[in-house]
Amino acid sequence: MPHHDRPIVFLHMPKTGGQTVHHAIAEVVGNDATSPILVMQQMTADTPFPPGYRFYSGHLDWLKLGELKDPFTFSVLRDPRERLGSQYFYLRAKAEALPPEQRAMQDNRLMRPIDDFFLPPEPRERKWIDEVWGNLTTTYLATRSLKRPVALRGLSTSEVLKRALTNAGRLDAIYRSGDFEPLEQDMQALLGQRPNIASNRANNGPLEQGKSRWQAVLDLLDTDAARHAMDRLVERDLELMERLNFRTSSGNSAEVQRQTTGARATGRGKKDEINVLARDMKKKPTAAVATQLVDDDLVRITRFDFAPGAETGWHRHGMDYVITTLTECVMILEEPGGTSRTVTIAPGIAYRRAEGVEHNVINGGTAPMSFIEVEIKRPVDRTNR
Repeated sequence: MPHHDRPIVFLHMPKTGGQTVHHAIAEVVGNDATSPILVMQQMTADTPFPPGYRFYSGHLDWLKLGELKDPFTFSVLRDPRERLGSQYFYLRAKAEALPPEQRAMQDNRLMRPIDDFFLPPEPRERKWIDEVWGNLTTTYLATRSLKRPVALRGLSTSEVLKRALTNAGRLDAIYRSGDFEPLEQDMQALLGQRPNIASNRANNGPLEQGKSRWQAVLDLLDTDAARHAMDRLVERDLELMERLNFRTSSGNSAEVQRQTTGARATGRGKKDEINVLARDMKKKPTAAVATQLVDDDLVRITRFDFAPGAETGWHRHGMDYVITTLTECVMILEEPGGTSRTVTIAPGIAYRRAEGVEHNVINGGTAPMSFIEVEIKRPVDRTNR
């Protein structure tokens, strides 16, 4: 039956809490207004977005999203390492539960020892792992599809990330898995009723709640070399997640309502408060505290501690460097050309950058934040980057 309200499209990345999101919103919208297509294999026509529904949700390609009129399109993203680990244990448990005769008919790679699965010696199989399992968040945004990313072959990391960020900008909102308060508020503005997402869980994996799926994967690997080799499967995703703008503000739901109804409603949320805080800090800048831990021929290691509103000051990185967050870091990054962006990084996340980055880093949160910076003094071979 036709529905004249603004369509809602949930682009569901595997193992991001999406089943919980789907069921909660579908309960509010109603089954008759929810598209039955949850995966591409269920299409009965040449589109995953058949007309006449209010809510579209699933592991869907979104190349034909333009067929819908003014949809509110969103996705939920999870720490790439935890997402990959969760997907591995979930699919392996499903494979182990099959009767032996059915298991023999399936692709049984998941039944191999974990080292052989993620780090197969045969180059063709290694390529398959890299394309099907590796950096899936970046792939989904860059190609707008969950199929094998043939179109990305031969492209540099920077070009792939550029495509992913461009397509991410076409979405109305991106939420962090587990932080469903902003999503509930936005859905309330769109639907007039708040779905219960945060307190429900669906499609739980086999591991106990609270246990790191990524650490569980690393614990099963035999060597440190194998553990380090796993980084290639999440490296692009981690850089992408740092550069995305996640919905973190309850006030932003007012903008959703304005877009939906045409009303002149306005709202100030956390992102607005962060920007105001950044302007105030320019009047009274407070320096972050830098404590040098190591300085030798190979590296310089520095701990940075920021009070709320503190900043590093404008600087250019003269060496390649690695950042490891000690606390949650809400960073306002002021960049060349007068632009700025806000990123929120969970504690314990590590990422690397090449020399030449220029910026001012500001604590845009309301709590102290800290991270470790490791500057690499020895020359780095960039021919294979």
